[in-house]
Amino acid sequence: MSVSPLTWDRKMVPRWRSAAASAATGELQPLRTETRSPVPPPDRAELELRIDEWRSTRTVSFAADLVGVALVLDEYEAGRDAAEFLLQTETPATELARSLAAHLLEPEQQQLAFPEAAGTTDDLTRFRARIRDLRARTRLDPRDVLAWVDLAHMYVSLGLADKAVHALQAPLALAPDNRFVLRSATRLHVHRDEPERAHAVLLSSDRTSQDPWLLAAEIAVADLTGERSRFVRRGRAMLESGSHAPLHTAELAGSIATLELEAGKLRLARQLFRAGLVEPTENTVAQVEWANSKSAQPVVERVQLDIASAFEARALHAISKGEWEDAIDESWNWLRDERFSPAPGIVGSYVAAMGARDFASSAAIAQAGLFANPKNQTLRNNLAFALINMGYTPGAATHLDMIRPPWDTDQTEETVLATRGLLAYRTGDTALGRARYEEAVRMGLAKGDRRWLALASMLFAREEALASAPGALDAIKRAVAIADEVPFPEVQVLKNELEAFLVGPNIP
Repeated sequence: MSVSPLTWDRKMVPRWRSAAASAATGELQPLRTETRSPVPPPDRAELELRIDEWRSTRTVSFAADLVGVALVLDEYEAGRDAAEFLLQTETPATELARSLAAHLLEPEQQQLAFPEAAGTTDDLTRFRARIRDLRARTRLDPRDVLAWVDLAHMYVSLGLADKAVHALQAPLALAPDNRFVLRSATRLHVHRDEPERAHAVLLSSDRTSQDPWLLAAEIAVADLTGERSRFVRRGRAMLESGSHAPLHTAELAGSIATLELEAGKLRLARQLFRAGLVEPTENTVAQVEWANSKSAQPVVERVQLDIASAFEARALHAISKGEWEDAIDESWNWLRDERFSPAPGIVGSYVAAMGARDFASSAAIAQAGLFANPKNQTLRNNLAFALINMGYTPGAATHLDMIRPPWDTDQTEETVLATRGLLAYRTGDTALGRARYEEAVRMGLAKGDRRWLALASMLFAREEALASAPGALDAIKRAVAIADEVPFPEVQVLKNELEAFLVGPNIP
């Protein structure tokens, strides 16, 4: 069966996008009341060098270099002249350079266009070309912080996480207190399932306890390590003071709200989530949608789903409403936006298979997710499940053979076993299929996940009915009874499908 991602515990870990796309979210904006740590001398020297080069040459390339460094150091005024030149000159400038220049001139009003999202078939050629360009930039200017971070981002989007870690060493050394650098490194280590290392990156900077963007990440990552952040009280005080614009504290409010929700303090969680929605990032909106999915009643009734790049939030919202085509579309958008993450491929392949019963779409998005995450067991299982339902059993068997312990999640072992049971049924070995499903259901029952148990029981009963097995009618009735207690939209889809067998002629 397809692994459900909808029971995961979501944390407010940072997004990681290119410098241009991150600027569009407001993440690169300076804090209006921020007390800055002294800029490290190498960075200040770099800025002065870029200013001198720009003034002596007045060319597009040096203007772009100055704008990039000015943004990284929050020295917007130093790059103003170069930014105006980039937007006014007739000499072609790159889309990235012009976008950053526009953001520098109007950081609060300018809405940057996101770079073309990654596709699913021609990624390799285009990504490699982008990597060549970025590597050339870093060779020409080893102190180009934005180029190094974007290079790491491109590496991880190709599944080359080790190279990404290596590429981030330079910006961490050049700008160890920079928000964009620290949040990028944090997200990379969380992606690599290294929460302790991610936490260490954040704790290495004195700025983390002063910057709400970094504080939000630290609280979330500390939670991932099983610890409670020592900065929670400071974060609460920062929120209560109102000293920063709501955009800057949106993710901090979401991080602390998540702690309250996990502690069962729904009223406090609701207050904090609402504070985070005054001027939210899309990450905050996604966290609220996740929180709504975890509660019998919505934590927050009205959520801004129309903000730019809120793909994950819209996907989760569509799932909660049983709007399967929208959920699939938004999962694709989410995958293009966060190309390295396995989550959008897992969510999309799950809802396509279990909600829409669209196995071709499920296989396609699972395959796209495997592009950057070839070792992800959940994606590979979901691909195998879709292929079996499409009749491609040899290919499915190949993918299942690639899945071996240790398991990615608490659900993976029994889910893969159920998928192996489905494969056995569809290749004519009913006894083996039944044995595997029975064992998978026993394992799921022991873990107490009613959503998973309902789905597994119904898929098991469906195969028994298709095989005209004795006792199929009783299996269907038991599965339907379990489903009646689990009011999730995709469960009801399978329940309706299974009930159709009760009026058919082939049930023993």
